[in-house]
Amino acid sequence: MRARNVISGAVLAALAVLLWAYAERNAREAVRPPPGGGDLTGFLELRANVGEIRHFVRDGRAYFMVVGQTPNHILALPSGPPAYIFDESGRLVDWTGDLGDAQSFVSKWGRPEAGTRITAERARHMVGNKGGSGVSYDEKR
Repeated sequence: MRARNVISGAVLAALAVLLWAYAERNAREAVRPPPGGGDLTGFLELRANVGEIRHFVRDGRAYFMVVGQTPNHILALPSGPPAYIFDESGRLVDWTGDLGDAQSFVSKWGRPEAGTRITAERARHMVGNKGGSGVSYDEKR
């Protein structure tokens, strides 16, 4: 009887680990840039529920940081929202699925608060003008 309890406990533990791994994989897939989302305009069409868009200058070049919504999964516990970096032409150049756990990403690109908050419409217009807007943005880094 004792051996049966040990086996049952081991099976339950293994199932719990598999369920957690499945939830983590689904959470990662939920924030992966969508097919056709490799440019800012396409991304904004496919992911209309972005949290915010920030414009900033880094090393003399304009970029956009699109901060998504933090995924709401029961077993996956992200510490922050996903973030996506687009260059001035609108091309996706970097992304992270969890801004709270991506220290190298934050070191490279900074926190969202460092940029100037803009609307999706403004971002689309700026990409059409190669990141320029006639407005000078100070380098935030």
